[in-house]
This record gives sequence, C-alpha cells and structure tokens, in this order.
Amino acid sequence: DPDLVTPIPWPRSGRFPATLSAVSLEPPELVLSAVKRSARDTLIVRCYNITREPVAGTVRLGVPCERAYRVTMAEERQDELDIIGGRRVNVHANGGEVVTLEFVPTKV
Repeated sequence: DPDLVTPIPWPRSGRFPATLSAVSLEPPELVLSAVKRSARDTLIVRCYNITREPVAGTVRLGVPCERAYRVTMAEERQDELDIIGGRRVNVHANGGEVVTLEFVPTKV
C-alpha cells in the first residue's frame, strides 16, 4: 500500500544532475524495449511505436556518440543516421513498428 510508505529525504549534491538518463525517447508513443551491448561493442537501443499511426520521434543518449545506424533485429546495419549534438537522433516509426538503432560511443 503506497500510503504506508514514508518518504525519506535524500539530499543531493555534487557534480551530477538530479536526474540522468542513459537513454530517453520522445514522444510517449515510442516505448523503449531494450538496451544492450552489441557484439561490435556498441550500444543497441530498441523501441516500438504503440500506435497504429506513423510517429516521428527523438532518441537521446546520456553519452556522446560518433556514429548511429538504423539496424535490423539481427543488428545488421542499414542506414547511417545524423547525430545531433553527439547525443540525439531523429527516428520515424510506422504504426506498430519496432525500430532498432546502433550507437557507436565516442572514444575517450
């Protein structure tokens, strides 16, 4: 029962922001379904459109990337995507479509 839970304040300080996301998606019609490391040592992000209508959206990353690709479910590269600011790509998903993306992190 949530009413029985007593919130405990947790003071935050330091160099990190109060919230930090490794991956975020917009709009809410795009739902995150998987985040994993690929065999190529890159980041795979999979999402899907929960509606029957086409959706244009944005995937944002918490780490900078040098390249991004739209890939198949088998992680075969299809199209290279434009990375905006090193951390964001625009995607298009048809109704009910699963979208799989591959991100190549920037080497430190």
